[in-house]
Amino acid sequence: GRIRDSASSRDRAHVRRLLDNTKGQEDRKKQIGELAVHLSHLVDITNNINEAICVIDRNHSIEVGFNKRFSDVFGERDYSGKSIFDTIFANLWGNSANETKEFLDLCFASTATEDAMLNDVNPIARFNYIYRANGNEREKILKSTVVRIKNLSGSVEHMMLIFDDVTIEERSDHEMKIREKAFEDELSIMTLIFRNDKDMIIDFINSLNDVIERIQEKYQDIDQDTENRKIMHDIQGMVHLIKGESFALGFDEIAGAARNFESYIKTVADEVIVLETNLNIIEFYENLYSRIDRINTIAQRLFSIGEGTQKLGKDLVMIDTHKYDDFKRSFQDLLNRHSENRLTVAELLQFQKSIEQLNWINLGSLKKELQLISEKSVIKDNKRAIVNFIYDVVGMPEAKYRILKETLVHLVRNSIAHGIEDSDGRKAREKDEAGRINIHISQEEGTYKVLYSDDGAGFNLDKIRQRAIANNLVSGEKAALLTATELIGYTFKSGFSTYDSIDMVAGVGIGMSVVKNNIIHSLNGAMKIRNQPEKGISISMSFQ
Repeated sequence: GRIRDSASSRDRAHVRRLLDNTKGQEDRKKQIGELAVHLSHLVDITNNINEAICVIDRNHSIEVGFNKRFSDVFGERDYSGKSIFDTIFANLWGNSANETKEFLDLCFASTATEDAMLNDVNPIARFNYIYRANGNEREKILKSTVVRIKNLSGSVEHMMLIFDDVTIEERSDHEMKIREKAFEDELSIMTLIFRNDKDMIIDFINSLNDVIERIQEKYQDIDQDTENRKIMHDIQGMVHLIKGESFALGFDEIAGAARNFESYIKTVADEVIVLETNLNIIEFYENLYSRIDRINTIAQRLFSIGEGTQKLGKDLVMIDTHKYDDFKRSFQDLLNRHSENRLTVAELLQFQKSIEQLNWINLGSLKKELQLISEKSVIKDNKRAIVNFIYDVVGMPEAKYRILKETLVHLVRNSIAHGIEDSDGRKAREKDEAGRINIHISQEEGTYKVLYSDDGAGFNLDKIRQRAIANNLVSGEKAALLTATELIGYTFKSGFSTYDSIDMVAGVGIGMSVVKNNIIHSLNGAMKIRNQPEKGISISMSFQ
């Protein structure tokens, strides 16, 4: 009986342990399930933040856990198990590479040091990432932060690296400083213009343009007669005239450039003109011309604020005395606020934009420019193209005109480089020998509408797909599933080109990205693309 009772007791204890183990396993399964959900959420979160994230171990190898943004910044490929120094830090060399390795080792070893203190001495807190696209070197500006992952014992076996692509921000800051400096210079010139009598300024500018043209004509005579001393003395006299008139009205920059030009001519006027002298004269002339041209541009903006016309340089500008005087008073008020530091940079730039809006430009000259670009571009590849340019609007503000002109120039070049076939190719497709590029600009209820089309080969989708794979923008498996619209979207990425080489027409990979940036961002407009393989493309654009 005692043996039976003892055996029964052992069985009950065994069953109790089995039940306890079963309950423990169920708890663990529940915990693992909850952990899987948390990890899934974590992956979603990391894939939807703007920073690129990866995790490395003590051997500097990248773990599986890097997010989608990491692939966007550094390129889509398999980083798992690869050394960070063989991938994203591959272009760090010399002291930079050694310092970075020492820093990462320090982060793993110094468990008691706070992450913030380590990031203060981070040698890659800001670094330039060099990569290749279309066979050319490109550069990104990146910032990095380290976050160490400690285990229960407090040691660091893994570390998270967070990268932020600040290329656009830093370049934008640089461009903003350039714009601020340029506008400060513009304010100075506008002040000088308003300080003097309007008619006197117009006479001065017309005189400058007349003299600078005569200098150019005289200089061309030097090539025919390098020993003619009179030509150099005539040029010296004309430069002296510019110096005197500019100094009298307070335009010191022009006067200074003229003085330097005059001093140089004086030293070489009695010598035979050699190549080095020629190059120096060109440099002095261009320096003087650029300053005069800047006065021209600003004066045209200021005087183009009314009705009636008056000659200013080579152009006729609209002048209304009352509007001009009102604008002059507004400008003086703005200048006073600016001198008292009560004007923000944003207000200055807005004022600059409003000035640019005053000057309307006729679209007639754009037709000739685009046809000339077309003629120069087709020479290299045995192609012919005719630009049909129709516009139903008189003109548009200078700021919009400049952006539209740049957009159309890129589109024409792209049509010739990628769309318009050579003579043999067009004959094979029973097309006219000369390609057709059609541009129609109209305006409806304040909205500009631009329809651009060519009768070339259209977008080569297979070539776009192959180049996207070659540039590590997409995997081969995903590329095979992309739609025509998605493939065409790659052509608008900066640095993407299907051209096989770089020349004066194409190959850099900025053309279509500029088109998109100009219409969508700069003009806050919209665009639609229609692709017809072997028949051409059409792009409709609209902006206000």
